[in-house]
Amino acid sequence: MLGWLVWLVIASPASGPHVFTPEDAIGIHRVSDPQISPDGTRVAFVVTDLRDKGEAPNSDLFVVDARGGEPRRLTWNEKSDDHPRWSPDGRWLAFLSERGDVEGAQIHLLPSAGGEAQRLGKGKAAVDDFQWSADSRAIFYLAPDAPSDDEEKKKKEKDDARVVDGDLKAKRLHRIDVEGGKDDVLTPPTESLFAFSISPDGTRIAEIVGATPLACEYWRMRLVVMALDGSARREFPGPFETQRPLWSGDGKTIVALADSTHPLYGVWTSLSLDTGRVHRLLEGDRPTPIYAPPQIVSGSFVASRQDGLRQAIGRVHVGGPSDGADGDAFEPLLKISAIGTQAETFSISADGKHLAYATQSETTPEDVWVVDLPSGSGRRLTTMNPQLASIAFGELRDLRWKGADGLPVEGVLVLPVGYESGKRYPLVVEVHGGPAWNWWHGFLGSWHEWAQMLAGEGIAVLLPNPRGSTGYGREFCAGNFKDWGGKDLADIEAGVDEVVHLGIADVERLGFGGWSYGGFMTAWAMTRTTRYKAAVMGAGLSDLPSFHGTTDITPGFFEDNFGASPYTSPDTYRGRSAIESISKVKTPVLILHGEGDDRVPVSQAWEYYRGLKATGVETQLVVYPREPHSFHEKAHQLDLQRRVRDWFKQKLTK
Repeated sequence: MLGWLVWLVIASPASGPHVFTPEDAIGIHRVSDPQISPDGTRVAFVVTDLRDKGEAPNSDLFVVDARGGEPRRLTWNEKSDDHPRWSPDGRWLAFLSERGDVEGAQIHLLPSAGGEAQRLGKGKAAVDDFQWSADSRAIFYLAPDAPSDDEEKKKKEKDDARVVDGDLKAKRLHRIDVEGGKDDVLTPPTESLFAFSISPDGTRIAEIVGATPLACEYWRMRLVVMALDGSARREFPGPFETQRPLWSGDGKTIVALADSTHPLYGVWTSLSLDTGRVHRLLEGDRPTPIYAPPQIVSGSFVASRQDGLRQAIGRVHVGGPSDGADGDAFEPLLKISAIGTQAETFSISADGKHLAYATQSETTPEDVWVVDLPSGSGRRLTTMNPQLASIAFGELRDLRWKGADGLPVEGVLVLPVGYESGKRYPLVVEVHGGPAWNWWHGFLGSWHEWAQMLAGEGIAVLLPNPRGSTGYGREFCAGNFKDWGGKDLADIEAGVDEVVHLGIADVERLGFGGWSYGGFMTAWAMTRTTRYKAAVMGAGLSDLPSFHGTTDITPGFFEDNFGASPYTSPDTYRGRSAIESISKVKTPVLILHGEGDDRVPVSQAWEYYRGLKATGVETQLVVYPREPHSFHEKAHQLDLQRRVRDWFKQKLTK
């Protein structure tokens, strides 16, 4: 490990500070999933790197002493190792690995005292998730049924006709013994599990169940509580979302992510198995109630949540039956820049005294930290990207303004490197995806976050959180329901006006861009205004009726955003489709899209491109083979960032 860090330092520029570049972005070692050992002495975590060849990123496991010291690499696998989980007795570190000639990730065990990793079981299908039993003698895991011998034979012979929505393999729950490898299937093939949790006494299972394994089930699931031996079963219709449910220490209460009045704004909800009481945690609180699955510490919940531009980890105090959600309280334990969006954002030792988490700063991506909960003292355990210390980054400022109807809106303004007060600069507004997502005050440099790269080129960047964003309460998040590109676009435009008013942005050199929903907003905004001199549409939606018919999240996603389908309300969908008004576009548009994108099919890019070409607008379409909605390959991430940089430089800085 020391040699690896030395290599990073040597490889860093020796000529002094330089600005953040696409080459810097693809060289970052991404840290995630910190898991503290039950005794609180060690933290295992995942480091993900891009590979030179056209392959998915590679992940390996590391461990670091919770008192400090050099991180130690645990795995050196050509394929990915991730999802580390300590056994309750601390003897094993289980993880998922794509090793050998088996397709898909399988559970492997690594002795905590040292030794070689061993594969657990002989399953053929990829494991989706797993959890240790309380006695450390077994592991429960999710996996679809493996193909039959006849199906394998047909696949080899290319006799592989596929019935859409018909040839589906349900994800089922298994229990496998650590000693001996006995593997039992616990759930029927007629139900597909998306998440599960074993009760503290090991006798019951809480399951998040969908009718099919399709992605569109995300918003349509139910909670099932089942005895391990199958003797009793209880269902809660929900709807619930794909997050692991949580058992209280006494096994009498389950906490799960349930949909509230806004279908895309789930609320962590406690359900009493004794009384049937349903209680939505912190529902009356303004910020997003809980951002990631909570955990039990000394009988109470500890959770993380988004609070505007920052995140917090805190203890949830639940009000009594007469208090309702208004009696709940969130007691912050620590406030941090950002902790990422992966499901497991932090972990706690068995005694509840030590918490490990990964957080970032304005100038560094995630690193592992640990905090002593009784005292509140914390320490940083890793510095996985020392090469970034020589880079000059743009300054971040929290910016607040009045949006449409006077609604308070905020975002992050990234100033150009070397910013001089009183001087006006080009400004690019980058719109986030979702729309139920948000920007944060932290590290903003990747294939998807262009702010620091553009700041290095003398361009200011505004990252707005308009209505529809998370982190500001349910009403705010529902603010663009049936109104995509309406008042949320007005919120964004008001933010641009504010940066102009502050004397920072040059009104003659404005740019616009974004990915996914940000790509939709780019395509749409260019039909509403000609104030922008350049735009970048990334994985964007241009034709909502055709998107509804081709995306992998139909039915569900659009019905939850528009209240109807395009087959019953065609004018609603056509009225918010950029393709219907494409003759109004005058701004040059760079269009970027992955050819393997099932979430926003590449046909959306082709439609917009063909429309711009037909109307004589300057445009360029770049399609990336194999890439899904989020880009994986190193060469493609590098190419994408260079094109974004060069497009805005050419149009805004000359």
